[in-house]
Amino acid sequence: MAVKNTFYDSVGGIASGEGLVHIEMTQRKDFNTENKEAKFEVSERVTVTINTFLRMHQAMGRVVDQLEEKGVIKKRGAKKKEEIN
Repeated sequence: MAVKNTFYDSVGGIASGEGLVHIEMTQRKDFNTENKEAKFEVSERVTVTINTFLRMHQAMGRVVDQLEEKGVIKKRGAKKKEEIN
């Protein structure tokens, strides 16, 4: 089975109901440089069970921690290691 790989620019919205979580994935639709505000449109809606959503949340948290450890990102208001010691 071929794996579909799609790039999304942002998450439009997340809603839950009846044991499912619906995640709207958006893609930028207007690349006009004159327009100061980018326009996005929902291109796909991913629907998962609550358990799957919670596992995704946990996995994303681990990736955020790894990115922070590598210095790729920094949490707002976070102190550097040198400041703590």
